[in-house]
Amino acid sequence: MQVTRTGFEQFYVLTERPASDDLPELTLEVTAEGLAVTADAESGVAFTAPDGSSVASTSTPTAWDAQVDGERLHPITEPFQDNVPEDAVLSSGIAPPPIETVPSDQVGPVADSEPVPDLDDPAASTAPADAGQAEDEEASSSGGSTALPLPESLTGAAGSAVVYDLTPDAELLLDPATDYPVVVDPEVNAGEIFASFDTFVQHGFATDQSGSTELRLGTYNGGTNVARSFMNFDLSFLSTRIVHRADLWMWGAYAATCAAREWQVWETYPANTGTRINNQPGWVRQWSSSTLTAGYNGTCGSRWLNADVTSLIRMWADTGANGGTVGLKAGNETDNTAWKKFNSSGPAAVSRTSTSSTPTGRRQPRSAWRP
Repeated sequence: MQVTRTGFEQFYVLTERPASDDLPELTLEVTAEGLAVTADAESGVAFTAPDGSSVASTSTPTAWDAQVDGERLHPITEPFQDNVPEDAVLSSGIAPPPIETVPSDQVGPVADSEPVPDLDDPAASTAPADAGQAEDEEASSSGGSTALPLPESLTGAAGSAVVYDLTPDAELLLDPATDYPVVVDPEVNAGEIFASFDTFVQHGFATDQSGSTELRLGTYNGGTNVARSFMNFDLSFLSTRIVHRADLWMWGAYAATCAAREWQVWETYPANTGTRINNQPGWVRQWSSSTLTAGYNGTCGSRWLNADVTSLIRMWADTGANGGTVGLKAGNETDNTAWKKFNSSGPAAVSRTSTSSTPTGRRQPRSAWRP
């Protein structure tokens, strides 16, 4: 079992290839006393309180083999290693790292015009035939392979309980190309996800990725497969405050290079569990960008990366917005070296704020704005 920012994940690990006449039976019953359950067409479930408020949800269960597991930031089949040092944790009372900039002569190529992925093709969010296995050399080396969705795994939902049959397709379990152990993931997102939410979309990913522990952007194969990420923020704490400085901080966990490559920060419409590569919220306006890059090797190891979002946060504060959504994408979505993964999800540290009744020149204590 793994505790995540949005809930928990309980993994089944199949260590050996079964015989064709002896496939395992993996069942799971989830009971939430006092809550009502509502299932969707992809075996996801929403748990709601008697007043109708959302309490928790489950996404479509997925499965993947050992090669795909090795692409994860934290493989399930290997001992857990925390790649975030204690002094890198942003929270109230802990100042974020100094703001960095990259010299212009170190910045990589940026597209002259925005390359737009094919978003209207229904196949864009359809899992490939080899989902659950490493797709090819490019996908495997970049951590871009697709898990196998199990959209028909929900076998019962009534009252406050749901029952799953989590046995993966026989084609995956018996395929000689499947590398064991195989992991099955029925995740539960609880509590915090409804106050703040993040997800990524990518060609070939047919299911909700809001429970993932990573956010992705860019491409690893020249624009054939493109990833983008979204984060919904609760802005209630900004009421009656004047913003003097705000930065979006993302933990750079993986990059295709140490060279500076642009990633952009946009305002978008809210994302949700139905967000897919061909069903994205509208992209409203680009507000910021950064070329800071980390996570390729020891020369540029994993660390915090920032983008100045003062103008965006100030606009939200000035207009009294209760919530806002940030979209992240690569500046050049055909450049393989712009491929990045961030740990899910980054805090936006709002510093140098004051109340509306305080002169703007007077600084208030630093506060951390977290999703």
